[in-house]
Formats: sequence, structure tokens, C-alpha cells
Amino acid sequence: MVKRCLGFTPCERRAWPGGAAGATCAAIGQGSGSHYDSTTNRWKNRNDSSATYHDVTWDALANLPVPRNSTRIRAHWTQTDLDTLALYEGLPLRVTAFLSGVKVEGGESTNCGEDAGSRVDWHVYLNQAPHGDHKHAVVIEVTPRVRVLHPNWKTEVV
Repeated sequence: MVKRCLGFTPCERRAWPGGAAGATCAAIGQGSGSHYDSTTNRWKNRNDSSATYHDVTWDALANLPVPRNSTRIRAHWTQTDLDTLALYEGLPLRVTAFLSGVKVEGGESTNCGEDAGSRVDWHVYLNQAPHGDHKHAVVIEVTPRVRVLHPNWKTEVV
């Protein structure tokens, strides 16, 4: 039996993220306590690319199973939640959507607490329709490691 992911076969996955351009701190970030999640930080801080991307529908992307547990820290997730996420995490996807906003974040463990504008991530809100409500958006996190590869990306333009 061939494993299927989001309607295409086979389920191709990118390699575990490695080093990244534009890094001023380690890919695992820096921090401690309840707001530090080195595994999630490493995924957020990747800047990999793929020779091919899988076209998916908005519904396929927006309806992915997402762990709905009481914690955002992976170390506290159940194995079932981790296994569910592993089916889709790292897949190179392409979807047609509408940009409904950008929010510039502040210092967080992902970027070692740095808060300079060039060192923080952006939350980019994608919606199925123009002018969609952010509460129905798929949020794409654009980190400094990605933006350094796209110097013309500016929040005023995006």
C-alpha cells in the first residue's frame, strides 16, 4: 500500500532542517522554561527549498489535522499528536490563497529574544477569499532566515 498525503502520492518529505542563512543565533533558538521549544524553533528556522512543490487545494491545507492539546510545547504533546503532525510537517506545498495581513512579531525564543526589526519573524495571514478574517487564516511564519534570501520583501509591500 502506498502512503498518500493530501491527495498526492508518494508522501515526499523534506529533510530535517539544518543550518540557515542570516542566522545570528542557533536554529534551536535560545530560552528556558515554558516558552522555549527547541524542536519547534528548529522547524521555524529552516530555509530549505524543494525542486518540486505539491499543489494542494485551500480546503486540504486549511483542514489539516492539528493537535488541539492544552500546550504549545512539543515536549508535552502526546505521541498521537506527534505522529499526526509528522504525516504533514515538512511537505513542500503550494496553494492559491489571498494575503489578508502581516503582523511583525517581537523577540521570542525562536530568534534568541532579539527584537530588532530585521531579526524578528512575521506572521503572514492567508485566507481562502479576499479580505478574510484572521481567525480563519492559515498563518505562515516568515523568519529572518527566509527574509535574508528575499531582500525585497517588506511589510509595506507584502
